[in-house]
Amino acid sequence: MTLIFDYLDEMQSDIVSLNTVELERKYFNICVQISGKDMAEQIKNINTTHYQELLGEAFTKAIKSSLDSETKAIYFEYDMDNNWKGTYYLCTEYYPLSEENDDWACEWEESIAGPCLLEFSNLYDNKGGFNNSLNIGVTLYLIARTVVVFREIATKFNINLPLCIAYHDQDPIMRIYEE
Repeated sequence: MTLIFDYLDEMQSDIVSLNTVELERKYFNICVQISGKDMAEQIKNINTTHYQELLGEAFTKAIKSSLDSETKAIYFEYDMDNNWKGTYYLCTEYYPLSEENDDWACEWEESIAGPCLLEFSNLYDNKGGFNNSLNIGVTLYLIARTVVVFREIATKFNINLPLCIAYHDQDPIMRIYEE
């Protein structure tokens, strides 16, 4: 059985090489293979429009705050075990992925609350996790959809800071954009 962490490493590469449509399609297909078409369709059909709007509002605040600070990276973390609640962190340190050191994410000067995504959280609570193939397929596609929403927001802004995303305690943190 392939572990979810192998897929997450692959997803980091995919973030750089695939557009958002291709990224979401790839992880939809992986979910179909692992967890079945019905489960993949259920995740795909969750409307993220309102979540994306709220995430974008918080991202705008994070960008404005970063302009008058020592921010070296903007890091968005969401908690799969807490209603998918997200927070933006304006970090005063940053190391590229190649350094294999994400301790920089603990060095932040400001946090900005982001929204929850209860539909993802409920599905994760009932069908997700890291224990078996069904759980892994569900979790992986929920993560991919979260990354896609964040990336779609980030591409609307011309910002020259590294942008990163991860679920709580994820290692390594995914880089959406590195300088």
